[in-house]
Amino acid sequence: MSKFEEEPGVTDLVLIVEGRRIYVTKAILMHVSPVFKTMFTSDFKEKRQQEIQLPGKKYDNFVLFLAQIYPGERPPLTGDVLTKILPYVDEYQVDYLKKDCQNILLQSLEVSKGLRYLLDSLYIATTYGFQQLYQKALHHLRFFSLDSYKESSIFKRLPSETKLELAFGRCRHLERKKENYKKRLRKS
Repeated sequence: MSKFEEEPGVTDLVLIVEGRRIYVTKAILMHVSPVFKTMFTSDFKEKRQQEIQLPGKKYDNFVLFLAQIYPGERPPLTGDVLTKILPYVDEYQVDYLKKDCQNILLQSLEVSKGLRYLLDSLYIATTYGFQQLYQKALHHLRFFSLDSYKESSIFKRLPSETKLELAFGRCRHLERKKENYKKRLRKS
């Protein structure tokens, strides 16, 4: 039996995503998410509903998200899974999972320093408020020329403040290189 199939006496709510039914337990959702808790305990219409439509969500991605917050075996949090579930993690304010996501992204940033990956990481950091990831991605991106990322579609989606901070970081890096070069010339 799938984790999200109807189970009489256990499931007490149906979420409908892309026309497909997902059987869940309110208590579990409320335990991990203040958004669900408010939805089911305050004076919202969802409190009394047995079926709730969730428009604008992708079924497969939402099931991946639920699999991460439900008890039992969780699918591994890979980069692909992270990008699919982060919008829901953020929307439903599942803070412990958001921290897990940032930690995984931080660990992989140590190993992967390719331009596209770093720009993706910077974009994710700005979107979800991951300060550590933001600082670390900026740090690594200072080694790339401005021309190398200005044509990137990801770069174009970054907020202006982030682009400015990126440019200043690159300038500071070049100024340090210039000063070190001058010092070496004087010693020679």
